[in-house]
Amino acid sequence: MANPIRPSQSSWKKCWLPVFFFGLFSIVHSETPQKPNVLFIGVDDLRPALGCYGDKLAITPHLDALARRGTVFTNAYCQVASCHPSRTSILTGLRVKTTGVRGNRDGSFRKRLSEHVPLPQHFKNNGWFTRAFGKVYHVQDPQSWSTRKFLPKAEFGYPIYGNPVTLELQKTIRATHKPQDWWGYQKGRNDKWAKASSWEDPDVSDEVLFDGQVATAVIESLRKNKSRPFFLAPGFFRPHLPFVAPRKYFEKHPKSSFQLPANRSLPKNVPSFAHYNSAESRSYTDISRSGNIPEAKQLELLRGYYASVSYVDTQIGRVLKELDTLGIADRTIVVVWSDHGYHFGEHGTWNKYTNFEEATRSTLIVSAPGQAQTGSHSKGVVEMLDIYPTLCELAGLNIPSSLEGQSFAKLLDQPCLPGKSAAFSQASPGKALGRTLRTYNYRYTRWTKGEETLAEELYHHQTDPGENENLVPKAEHQKLLQQLREQFDAHWQKDS
Repeated sequence: MANPIRPSQSSWKKCWLPVFFFGLFSIVHSETPQKPNVLFIGVDDLRPALGCYGDKLAITPHLDALARRGTVFTNAYCQVASCHPSRTSILTGLRVKTTGVRGNRDGSFRKRLSEHVPLPQHFKNNGWFTRAFGKVYHVQDPQSWSTRKFLPKAEFGYPIYGNPVTLELQKTIRATHKPQDWWGYQKGRNDKWAKASSWEDPDVSDEVLFDGQVATAVIESLRKNKSRPFFLAPGFFRPHLPFVAPRKYFEKHPKSSFQLPANRSLPKNVPSFAHYNSAESRSYTDISRSGNIPEAKQLELLRGYYASVSYVDTQIGRVLKELDTLGIADRTIVVVWSDHGYHFGEHGTWNKYTNFEEATRSTLIVSAPGQAQTGSHSKGVVEMLDIYPTLCELAGLNIPSSLEGQSFAKLLDQPCLPGKSAAFSQASPGKALGRTLRTYNYRYTRWTKGEETLAEELYHHQTDPGENENLVPKAEHQKLLQQLREQFDAHWQKDS
């Protein structure tokens, strides 16, 4: 039987390994005395719905162009399919057990790790100018930045909607509902994010909305700081709900283009508590609190998601174009990352908060000056908490010994090398805790309540990439299952 942890070694040997000139050096080496810039671009809720990932519905020319200058990571996994814990893990380079941040209602990691230096602060401490724009952290961390973050403003809270009617509804909701009535949010932090319509296509310019304003602010900062090393972190809000983008982006995606996924039921042999009830979508006024979401509404959401992705792609393109205009692209490391994936109705759910592939698989594209191969796709398994040590290596910074991630910088030069043996994620969509292990070929998930194991899942991704049949009950997989159990136990006892 093939090794369940890594792809066969013969598959890696088919790749050309350009090590003659580059293999012994980091991509940004001491021969370049100037510190490289870092553009750390976060995109909220972006599953790999991009042309460079092979998505035929996506219209993403700017991110596809970036991919041609860098490396697309096709097996990158978050540590929790939820904004706050995932972003905390990415920015600290630590696992969930260490940060103590398991859900969106938890506070800052600083309460538990007051002395830990997160990624942007590490760059700041070593001479980089750092600034955040939009949504980077979920709970703010002023110590990370050289100056106050940029946050778009509008008449009624943040510029989420564009139509006057929706804006008035948003205003009414804010005035008549308590913040805790809006699903999943804490009073005093997100009480401006009113939940009116789940999608909207206002006939407005790009800069009326949140992400257009973020792009403009980043461009202004690039012009101002082009002569000194910078770590700029644009945090784009789309394609997070509500799916709002200027009308022209909806027009790029006709309604007839979309159809719902075929696997809209839970996998065979899977417990009900693995299911998430799309609660985030149900917090909007045009979606019922219970029952099935009508297929017509789901198709509207799908179209809104892709329109939002196209809108954000354009904003990122504006920023990347400015790097070229200013003549600093060749000394700027660009990372495009998402905090987690997203469900389009697969397994009967929308949004995230599950341990399935759709929720845990994230978007990750890296372009670094001087990398030996460009326009490549790496299939090696990486975790999102690996970004921190990777950027340190690329920028020539020391990697803090406290980090729990591992640098994947070598995959930029040699994309056909294997990555990690496995990635680890967790979620609690119901009353049980689910923790999952994803190797190149398999996913193994264990559900527990206290010390009791309630259920297990096993999927073979080479034969069942949609994770539609749990193989745990089948006798022929028991040896493999035991092997994965042992790997799972070794990790979670130490690092979970």
